[in-house]
Amino acid sequence: MFDYWEKIQSLKEDDVLEEIKKLHDKYFKLSETSPMRNQLQGMISLAQARYNDIQIFRQNEAVLEEETKTIDIGEIESTEYYPDYTKKEIVTHLAKFYYDRHGPVKEEAVEPAVRNAPDDTTAERVAQNKKANFEEQHKELLDDIPTLFSKDKDE
Repeated sequence: MFDYWEKIQSLKEDDVLEEIKKLHDKYFKLSETSPMRNQLQGMISLAQARYNDIQIFRQNEAVLEEETKTIDIGEIESTEYYPDYTKKEIVTHLAKFYYDRHGPVKEEAVEPAVRNAPDDTTAERVAQNKKANFEEQHKELLDDIPTLFSKDKDE
């Protein structure tokens, strides 16, 4: 039987089919009581198993070929936007969000503190006043934020 297994393994698909046909012809020519029928049944099952292996191998190859093909779906145009925030803006927004105990702080327009001073109309003065106003209103929030290389602190 082992030699027959080697013979079947070396055959190609068409040759295996011919071998199965030959074995079936011999099988049906034998009488039902012949002991050779059992041996032919074993040989047919070996040949059929080899044929099934060949079929499965071919199907797997076809699946692999389909998987390696790529589909060209076209080109996609996209625009990427990367906002450029200063460190102070990021820290301010994070502090507003995380330190408010009743939810995120609603944005309110902070008016500059102009106190009957006609010279405070320059853009620089307005910005300084906004900063001072914000720092006064959110002093407890800003105290929790660590600052490195601060100019105010003694060495």
